Amino acid sequence: MKRALVLAVLLAGCAGLRDVRKLELQGFSVVEEASGKHHQLWARETRDGGRRVQLCVAPTVRTDEYYWRIRLLVEEKEVWTDNNVVRSFAAGTQVECVTSSPLPEGRLSYWMSFQYRESGGERQPASPQGGQGQARREETSGVPRPETAREILSSVNVPTWNRGDEWRFRWSSPRGSGTFVWTIVGEEIVNGVGHYVMRTGTRDILYTKEELAWLMDRVEAAVESQASPAYRVFAWPLETGKEWESTYRWENSAERRTEDRVRHLKVEALESVTVPAGTFQAFHVTARDPTGRLTHEEWYSPEVKWIVKEKTYFSYGIRDRELLEYRLTPTVSPSPAPGSRR
Repeated sequence: MKRALVLAVLLAGCAGLRDVRKLELQGFSVVEEASGKHHQLWARETRDGGRRVQLCVAPTVRTDEYYWRIRLLVEEKEVWTDNNVVRSFAAGTQVECVTSSPLPEGRLSYWMSFQYRESGGERQPASPQGGQGQARREETSGVPRPETAREILSSVNVPTWNRGDEWRFRWSSPRGSGTFVWTIVGEEIVNGVGHYVMRTGTRDILYTKEELAWLMDRVEAAVESQASPAYRVFAWPLETGKEWESTYRWENSAERRTEDRVRHLKVEALESVTVPAGTFQAFHVTARDPTGRLTHEEWYSPEVKWIVKEKTYFSYGIRDRELLEYRLTPTVSPSPAPGSRR
């Protein structure tokens, strides 16, 4: 059933609230630490019977040089966001999400993240700690509260990559070992379709923006290998047990080879995966050829917005890749126009 949802944003007149005790007295409860014990997000809701009529969130840290973004999601779908990015919340400033009708049933999440800071009058990306700092609270809205990460991450949609997103991996195989970095360097239109351009050294790898399907590898601007149509490694939203088939023609100009390939893919499970970069909840995806032979396995982490682990099966053995570290670039929203109300 579709529910109309109209949301308005107000800045409440309580910028002077610097004592978190005052927030407690006003009915707020802490959501979560965002990036250290001094960066917290608090929330309060007002109900009329079973109907949520108002939602109010409040950062408790002075952010004179940081811009913040706050989002509200229900079942991982964004239903409200502060698109203009309110600048320099004083501690205790409230941002109210006022609903004109009940929110859809489902798990409710709040997110708070640093966007960028000002230095010398110019905007600069937030520090890595700040850029990844975010607070989240999960509660119920008509359904039992999920108790485990497996239930909380029951499905996930395709991520958005930004210029500067970066993942550093180590790899090993019977033929050698080493490290490399994948970096998002921009976007490109190919045959009318938008693609992300991921770079490592002199190699550019193109993935469709819509599905993160692999289109081609280019080395020094020359196409080395490509898929037609793009190879769909992931079928969004990812959910445990989901299966799909990807049929494509693979061409490798360096090896002068062309193959018609069919891959059967499946999300086997949501697993806790430990790699050098840390421990992550990741969707384990397997790919098999028509004989049932494993060709590769991927572990996709929503937190990282990419894989944290990969196994590829070659005739000479297995190549392993594991995430060493990563950096995600905050999305920078434009400043409000002079004279606007924001």
